[in-house]
Amino acid sequence: MRSGRRTTIEHVGLTSNARCGLARGRSGASGRCGPQPELGTEIAKRAKLLLADKDLLARALTIKLLTYATGARPTDADGPQIDALVAKVRKKDYGFRSLIHEIVAGKLFRSK
Repeated sequence: MRSGRRTTIEHVGLTSNARCGLARGRSGASGRCGPQPELGTEIAKRAKLLLADKDLLARALTIKLLTYATGARPTDADGPQIDALVAKVRKKDYGFRSLIHEIVAGKLFRSK
């Protein structure tokens, strides 16, 4: 790690140095560094869009977690099993812990 770089993650998900670098690279940017409220509102808008379809979000997260846990991306043939996992998690109000439990207990995790 280079000295002098910030490593903390701020509320908007980017470090100040990263934001400053992005601002300097854009034409017409103000060049100011520090909190940018408009970036926070943009992230809030994207979060609302993601949460509008909870099944889609749960499916995408299931695929990512299965890929991480097994070391291999699920195939198209695994689709029905992933849908079954998402259906089980839906009944439990999309809890993250429930998703982890269902993945570990599922056939996809144990067979790869």
